[in-house]
Amino acid sequence: MPTEQSKGTTVGDLRVYHNPQIPGPLFKQPVTSVEEAKFLLATLWEYDNWQYLHQIKGDYSSASGLEVWDGEEWVDWHDPETDEDICEAMQDYLLEGRVASTGP
Repeated sequence: MPTEQSKGTTVGDLRVYHNPQIPGPLFKQPVTSVEEAKFLLATLWEYDNWQYLHQIKGDYSSASGLEVWDGEEWVDWHDPETDEDICEAMQDYLLEGRVASTGP
């Protein structure tokens, strides 16, 4: 992922990245917590799915994740206790149905 630093970024800051259609530019959004990142990512994924189901997108080719600023560059976030990345950490979140499904 990109290594640019935003003005005022401090070690431990988090941001979600999302590419709704590969190839294409990344959408990046600062978040204040892993829980906020989970909600945002789940919402973006549901929106991508909704667009696909309603034939707004012709295919399904997206990528997203959570990054943390380590003082030198943005790196992929991993849970400090389990070493899971954000997608692995979201499994229970998604299974609990915390985001409404777009369904057909």
